Amino acid sequence: MHVRRSCAAALMFVCTAAPAADLGSPGGILGQTAYAPPPLWSGLYLGLHGGYGSANASGTSFDGVLGGLQIGYNAQFGQGLILGIEADLSGADISRTDSATLFGIAASATTRTYALGTARARAGVAFGQFMVYGTGGFAWAVNELSGSIGGLSMSDGRTHSGYAFGAGVEWMVMPAWTVRAEYLYAHFGSRTYFGGTVATGDVDANIVRVGVNYLFR
Repeated sequence: MHVRRSCAAALMFVCTAAPAADLGSPGGILGQTAYAPPPLWSGLYLGLHGGYGSANASGTSFDGVLGGLQIGYNAQFGQGLILGIEADLSGADISRTDSATLFGIAASATTRTYALGTARARAGVAFGQFMVYGTGGFAWAVNELSGSIGGLSMSDGRTHSGYAFGAGVEWMVMPAWTVRAEYLYAHFGSRTYFGGTVATGDVDANIVRVGVNYLFR
């Protein structure tokens, strides 16, 4: 009888001691490595931006302000690599007006870009809540040439297409909100206006803008 009780007690000790030892072992529950924090930057985002642009076409420089919205998606790989896509649309007043008097008659000519947009890929490196990124892709701009002499005026508009690339920095100021600063260089092909009688050369633009995004989680 004493032998049976001793064996039963020994068996119970082994059964209870083994899981307890496993809890504290390197591979046990208490010894497991903590889970990595979830990605901060992954997801769909929507935001607003504003800034300044300067352009040059056929030796004529013009500049002004712009503002609009952007939408994009980020995918975060590990804790550092960010890949994404973004599209934006801006209203603008990037313009120049030249005036003159011809034989006592007032005349003027205006070049104005009033809308532009891009569709770009983005690749960045995140350092926690701070990201540095490069970007590049398709760009377009709507430009208008207008002129007047005396009481007569005329205008014509064309859409120029090309490409844009640049870089930026972005900071996550709150769990779902980010702010950014960005530079883009854009190049647009030439177009003809007024039935082919006036041609612009290629258009080069430099754009600096800041923005705010809301990240949908």
